[in-house]
Amino acid sequence: FALQLDRGRIDEPLYNLLPSKKFPDARLLELAPLTQHFQSRLVRQPRQNALRAIGRLFIQLTADTARELGNGSAWVSGKDTIITSAHNVFDFSNQAWSHALQFHPAYDYYASDPLPTCRVVSCRIPRAYTKNPASNYDIAICKVDRNIGELIDAEIPIRQVESNDFFDQNSVAIVGYPVASSFDFGKQMWRSRGEYLFGQTHHPDEDFAPVLATDFGGGASGCPWVIKEPFTGELLAVGVTSGHAKLRYAEGESNLMSLVS
Repeated sequence: FALQLDRGRIDEPLYNLLPSKKFPDARLLELAPLTQHFQSRLVRQPRQNALRAIGRLFIQLTADTARELGNGSAWVSGKDTIITSAHNVFDFSNQAWSHALQFHPAYDYYASDPLPTCRVVSCRIPRAYTKNPASNYDIAICKVDRNIGELIDAEIPIRQVESNDFFDQNSVAIVGYPVASSFDFGKQMWRSRGEYLFGQTHHPDEDFAPVLATDFGGGASGCPWVIKEPFTGELLAVGVTSGHAKLRYAEGESNLMSLVS
């Protein structure tokens, strides 16, 4: 079915909305801001643990090297592999690839001894993304020019999630480099832990994409959604940040209070 809230506050219909158990009535999301449903904070000393596998991605969008670089996030998933969102490497509107991408693990603008960096040499994205930039296709697996996982001795492997019920039952953190002024323009790593709100899709044939409450925005694209494996303590990635969810929660409030993976 297609859900359209009253007074036309959704720009386009949401198909097959799957609310979380905490928010069984989607209209509740419209009645109050989501600020109370998440907590974001600066990550202290990420280089001391596996979070150093997460880093900032600097993106040369065109051949013009004088143009300002784009910003994103990514993480090390293998010795010479990083993962980010497809829209960081491929511009759907222009059907063009980014010209160059440089990855800085555990990026810290204030650090005097940064970790080794690497450059992307090849990328794979779902073919479907070139025709439809839906969240469920918005992932890129990239090879880099050195064994960055070995150099920093940290990787965050992927765990496949079979159902959106997983997000109702587990604590998930979004970790990356939002570049808004409230996050010091992405100079250090931030973590946001928020409630799972709902799964959404814009076409009845697509899988649900999970939505978490957060104040992260631009620059966080491509950062992992992580959990800690309860028995081993290993960090695992269960999602990759795609963009803002397509829903407004209160009259006049900007659509900057949740992210979809």
